[in-house]
Amino acid sequence: MLNTDNSYLDTAIEKRAFEKEIPDVRDGLTPTQRKVLAKVQNTTKNGKRKCTATIIEDFEGEHLFNDMLPRSAFGISAKLYDTILNMVQEWKAPTLLQGAGNFGGGGPCYGDFSDPHYNEVKLSEFSNVLFDVEKRDLDENASIFFACLPNVLISGTEGTMCNIPPHNLGEVIDAVIALIRNPDISEDELLSYIKGPDFIEGGIIINKCDLAQTYKTGVGNVVIRGKVDIEKDETGRPHIIINELPFTLMSKFKCVGPHNDIKDIKSIVLDDFPMFYDAIKIENRSSKDAVCIDIALKKRGNVQEAIDALLLHSKIEAVYEYRAILLSDGKPKLMSLYEILNEWLKFYRQKLAEIHEASSLTDNQICENLLDIKNRFATPRKTEIINV
Repeated sequence: MLNTDNSYLDTAIEKRAFEKEIPDVRDGLTPTQRKVLAKVQNTTKNGKRKCTATIIEDFEGEHLFNDMLPRSAFGISAKLYDTILNMVQEWKAPTLLQGAGNFGGGGPCYGDFSDPHYNEVKLSEFSNVLFDVEKRDLDENASIFFACLPNVLISGTEGTMCNIPPHNLGEVIDAVIALIRNPDISEDELLSYIKGPDFIEGGIIINKCDLAQTYKTGVGNVVIRGKVDIEKDETGRPHIIINELPFTLMSKFKCVGPHNDIKDIKSIVLDDFPMFYDAIKIENRSSKDAVCIDIALKKRGNVQEAIDALLLHSKIEAVYEYRAILLSDGKPKLMSLYEILNEWLKFYRQKLAEIHEASSLTDNQICENLLDIKNRFATPRKTEIINV
């Protein structure tokens, strides 16, 4: 279990490299992400996408990872490409980059995406609004970007020490507005707005009762289960239809591809399920945009026993480890939900005061601006939250 005492952060690993890997609570970005986003913006101001390889090559010779992060076995170029891949994947969260070409599944699965010479990127519409790029250029040497939303919650982040899932943009904005109107709002009241993580690919979070403690302490487990439906074919044979997978499986599933051999589906999703329950046929009918794994049972098969076996012996249920370790005032800190929102809001107000000088925006004007963004980008919640 992760120690919630922040003092251990000083000795966990080499401090300088450790801190460089952690996103800043104010803009939700690491230094590498800032450099990439600034480079993309500066080379795509005409609105056209830029070849990914060209953007990566602009970094060559700059030794971006010296004194910042350990180089991977793939070298600087692959590390940069991995950063771009993780900001362009549409199945993760509101994307910071918009891509064209084969970007595969990202994550650990090298080989499913094409060579960077054959795909292109530019800033996404969400990034344009988030960083207000129409009014300012992104500086790749900046220590922080002006972010008009608490990006670390909306986009989420994955890393060795910080692991925050994406959240529903509309819910996060509602929570921020509630905080503006009542600075003394409690953690429990904030959770009436932010229900919990919201994964674009859906799924069901089944430990609702644990979420409050997770958000208060900054560390905890989110238990997420894929969505399963029961259908009968024209002969009356029951079928278990898996149409949503846990977020933790999606990178592997996307890497393999929607029309992969069923052996891959068994190794990635189903494990030894057929050994524990005699399924007649397993078929992958997934498309590019939707998961659909069809498990046909015996005509007189016990459906409930099959579902119980599926939950017990497959990867349809998984645990997402929530760790909100973020840079606060330049130092790693385990942060509660209230601290994340409050620190971002103080930063946002400070930046607005600098931009507008004497004519700083009122709280009502800030709320109106946030509601405009909500009306533009908010989507219905995709992930159900229950207790079982």
